[in-house]
Amino acid sequence: MGDLIFIDLETTGLDPARHAVWEIAWAREDGSVTSFMPHLDFAGHDRADKDALRIGRFDERYWPHLGTLDTERELRESIRGATIVGANPAFDTAFLAARWSERPWHHRLIDIETYAMPIFGLDRPIGLAALAEMVTVRLGEPIAKPDHTAAQDVRTTRAIWHALRRYSPLHVPVGLGKAKRQECRVYECGACGRWHLTSKPRTTVRQVREP
Repeated sequence: MGDLIFIDLETTGLDPARHAVWEIAWAREDGSVTSFMPHLDFAGHDRADKDALRIGRFDERYWPHLGTLDTERELRESIRGATIVGANPAFDTAFLAARWSERPWHHRLIDIETYAMPIFGLDRPIGLAALAEMVTVRLGEPIAKPDHTAAQDVRTTRAIWHALRRYSPLHVPVGLGKAKRQECRVYECGACGRWHLTSKPRTTVRQVREP
């Protein structure tokens, strides 16, 4: 499935056929986050959803960075065959597909908001900000909240991904035997209130299905 690429976009609206991308950020599993602002034509701005621009603080932040063609070309090549990780990555990839007229990434996407559901016993996904807070409180892993800038949203998504991978019932310590690995779950500790990965018998810990 190739490398993992974490990605987030800021757009002028919700419809890839009518609206445009005005900020792109991406990163690999480690290392720095790359962000840039593509040039936006006046027609794209005229069709913009004013609420979308307000949420992303477009008027305050938008300024096309020099060298964006090379930066975007690097992303386009890096993303080829990669698995995209994001918060609602179907939204982001729909805009990239409209922009590039191709879908060079792997067809399976990883949505961090749905990935977290079985770990926390949720029956529906929650937003990125709520998920960051849940990981901070329940798992004791401090996660910076997203701020509707593409770069920070990528940092938040990646931090949540690494935290969930450490606590996922499917990724428990290798040293445990097969039977013990199958018994491992994420539990809320009655003593400290945090969630822990444990192989202790269920009678010694309290499993919580809803946060």
